[in-house]
Amino acid sequence: MASRDVQRRGVRRRLFFSFALQAGAISLAVILGVAGTSWVLQESLVERAMFEEADTLTERLRADPLASMPHTTNLRGYVKRSGGDQLPSYLAALGEGFHSLDPAVPGAIAFVTRRDVGTLYLVFQQQNVLSLSLLFGVVPLGLVLLTIYLITWWTYRMSHSAVSPLVQLARRVENLNLNRLDEAEFQPEQFANSDDEVYVLTSALNQLGGRIQRFVERERNFTRDASHELRSPVTVIQMAADMLLEEGDLAPYQERTVRRIQNVARDMQALIEALLMLARESGEGLAVKEFKVNTIVADELDRYGFLVRNKAVQLTQSDRVQLHVVGPPSVLAVMVGNLIRNACAYTSDGEVKVIVGRGFVSVDDSGVGMSEDAIARVFEPFYRAGRNGKGGHGVGLTIVKRLADRFGWPVEIQSELGVGTCATIYFPEFTVDDEAEKAALAASQSEAATGT
Repeated sequence: MASRDVQRRGVRRRLFFSFALQAGAISLAVILGVAGTSWVLQESLVERAMFEEADTLTERLRADPLASMPHTTNLRGYVKRSGGDQLPSYLAALGEGFHSLDPAVPGAIAFVTRRDVGTLYLVFQQQNVLSLSLLFGVVPLGLVLLTIYLITWWTYRMSHSAVSPLVQLARRVENLNLNRLDEAEFQPEQFANSDDEVYVLTSALNQLGGRIQRFVERERNFTRDASHELRSPVTVIQMAADMLLEEGDLAPYQERTVRRIQNVARDMQALIEALLMLARESGEGLAVKEFKVNTIVADELDRYGFLVRNKAVQLTQSDRVQLHVVGPPSVLAVMVGNLIRNACAYTSDGEVKVIVGRGFVSVDDSGVGMSEDAIARVFEPFYRAGRNGKGGHGVGLTIVKRLADRFGWPVEIQSELGVGTCATIYFPEFTVDDEAEKAALAASQSEAATGT
């Protein structure tokens, strides 16, 4: 489950990102708001205050031409009359309007305006305003953000605590062993901070676990009983047919009938084996080991050689490598056997060739082939692609596909109508016998060189 193609996101991770996004959005809004307010204070209010200060100074100079100029920490005033008053050098060249005095007077701005009493020069030290903005803007902003962060973190912890029982429950369900279920598998007391929803879920899961446990038990009993009840009569029929053929005094039509019974019994035995294999919930009970695919293929070819006994069909095996795979050999035998039987059934003349290559085994035939529509439905149960009368039950390829999905050996069908079909089983993990591969390659090159 953890290897799903779709990336999973846990509830707690989503909560964390949601709250982090919320805190980030609030912080950005507060910072932008305070920055805008600071800009208004520095740009608009300061300029308006200096303009009003110039009006006041003008009124004073009209009343008293010798009135003193502003001379405070933040504001200095100068007037230039036609008589030629002295100005600081950094003001002499300024025209009307607002001007920054950096770098001559760091952090200061000048306002120049012509009035009837002369040209007024006001210098305002706005660095102090910035300091006040820092004191009354940034510090409260920091406190507000800290409060927001603390509230968001507390809310996140509360939400995290609320969903924790559900997360723990989900992990228990994910790691559940269906072969060892207990009707009291889930207890609300096992999960911290359990609430009503957890009680409801655990109760429902316990009931479901009980039903699954009873179902698994019935399936196991059915598998055991079916294995005995179905295999025994089929084995008896096959043994009886073999004994009749060994006696050798049968009439030709009797021998044909007995061989038909023998073939059908073999098919039934293979089908029963495959169905019982699929009836298991997992591969439990199947022998898993490293085995040679070439040997399995050879055994299955020998087993089903009788299918082409009366046909002009060559049933051959081509070993490009000595391929080793880890898994249940009986499963691969069923898969390869079904593909060989299918190929032999739909090939009247030509060749059925089983190739063992690097990481794959393919069954290639020169039979009737299939259309694209038939290939799309070839794994459907009981689908015969309009090829009735060729024997079988239409479940062989369905069994192959289900086993392929269960044991991780993908199967692919390629076919062309009137040309033939190639079914390939791939093995994601495998090893090869390098020396045998080199020998096979040398033999192939030798054959090519001699034209044989």
